[in-house]
Amino acid sequence: TDAPNAVNGLLDVSLRGEGTLAESVTDRYAQESRPKVDVLWCVDNSSGMGPHQQVLADRFMNHLEQLWIDYQVGVVTTEINEAGRGPTGDMIYPGVLFQRIGYPRIIANRPPPGAGPAYQPVNADRRAAFSANAMPGVCCSDEREACMEAVRLALSDPSIDDDQANKGFLRQGSTLVIAMLSDEDDQSPGSVEYYSSFLKGLKAGDPARLRLSIIAEFEREGTGANPPKPKAC
Repeated sequence: TDAPNAVNGLLDVSLRGEGTLAESVTDRYAQESRPKVDVLWCVDNSSGMGPHQQVLADRFMNHLEQLWIDYQVGVVTTEINEAGRGPTGDMIYPGVLFQRIGYPRIIANRPPPGAGPAYQPVNADRRAAFSANAMPGVCCSDEREACMEAVRLALSDPSIDDDQANKGFLRQGSTLVIAMLSDEDDQSPGSVEYYSSFLKGLKAGDPARLRLSIIAEFEREGTGANPPKPKAC
């Protein structure tokens, strides 16, 4: 299990029982509420990323929907310089969760009461919403692929507290999962130490509630005995 209170993937469950001569017995268990997980995807929107975006759009929600969690999902692009209109006709803003027309910025299976603008429309089909938002296409400056900086912008002021941007995405007590999809080295302006410190600070009280994954292109050179290595990130 990946439960926050698991140790080495194992979770102890205490049981208490009493002997009885009754022919039928009813066991009752108190099930904890679903763990909260906020999933932030950073999707490279530079040239050549269309096929990779399509694979993500087609497959991710099939896996997520099988998990017993209270999830929120958002997508930000690698664009950190210029706002622009993508090939879908939707605007791409640096650090703002991407939103295709007709779908929410924050896709949630349990939207909060009085959900703000980022969740609207709350009744949208979640699989369709992610499939749409995960495909921003190719847009804007195309100057650099900068997922680290894009994630920092998305989770910082002013975007994270803006009703018209990302407000509501980062929840107290949630596990933050960040996943980055790119076919190039990250070219964010800050150092690895800078972004590491920023991300850890978001969950300073419980660093176990932070996860980061990078899906990057492999170098083509290699053999079975000496397999290809992932590009530096």
